[in-house]
Amino acid sequence: MDKPAFLEMLKTARAELEAALALVDEGRMALPGVSGEMSVKDLLAHIAWYEREMIGILTQHALSGSELWILSSRDRNTAIFDKNRARPLDEIRQEFWRTHEALMQALEAVEADALNQAAWFKEMPVEWVPWRLIAENSSDHYQQHAEDIRKWVEKR
Repeated sequence: MDKPAFLEMLKTARAELEAALALVDEGRMALPGVSGEMSVKDLLAHIAWYEREMIGILTQHALSGSELWILSSRDRNTAIFDKNRARPLDEIRQEFWRTHEALMQALEAVEADALNQAAWFKEMPVEWVPWRLIAENSSDHYQQHAEDIRKWVEKR
């Protein structure tokens, strides 16, 4: 994967997510049931958490991050949900935008070869492909949750 194609993939998937978010009225952002018991607000916090973890990997050049990674994805997502549940929508929304901007800046700054070479990141297993890890925690997430949002909006 070359860097310009990867960045374009992220931008396209993010635009898809933003289009889905535009379908949700302000007053419905905290209603549960969009993805399991999560609301759109919860999804924004969820996505921002994963993006923030990718920023850490990119800027530290190491497979490091939250201790939540030792948990199963279900338990990790529950912990993220519980941590952010009471936070105000405006705070989460601002974090959602800031974190994405920071992710894009970190990606712009990273060497193009780093996206394809696990050895560029300390502690990353040699069989891993860095761009794929980043995509799983960003663009793939955007697509998954954009679909969740669209389906939820259609049901209502």
